[in-house]
Amino acid sequence: MKLEYRNKSLTKIFGSPYLGCYALAVAIFSLGLIRDALYVPLTSDRSGADGRYERALRQQPHYEALAHPAVQAVGWGLVALGQTLVVTSIYALGITGKSSRRHVDELIL
Repeated sequence: MKLEYRNKSLTKIFGSPYLGCYALAVAIFSLGLIRDALYVPLTSDRSGADGRYERALRQQPHYEALAHPAVQAVGWGLVALGQTLVVTSIYALGITGKSSRRHVDELIL
């Protein structure tokens, strides 16, 4: 199941486990940017899109308590805390750190 763990596929392709890990990280990051670039214009009427996605979101049932500013502030605070934990762990371990390699192995499945 874990392709890199068993077969060392990325290591063989890139000649080094570190280069393979960096290449996969760049690919994941780049594909995320491409996805966002293609997807975000669908959510804005300013881009010339017909706004179907935004209308569909607005028609979904919603819980009024979640619209309260205090609840939204707590939500944004938790997002900021989560991002801080992610960034500091990447800083501490590096892209090729043990935890990051385990995550990369799981992504290869």
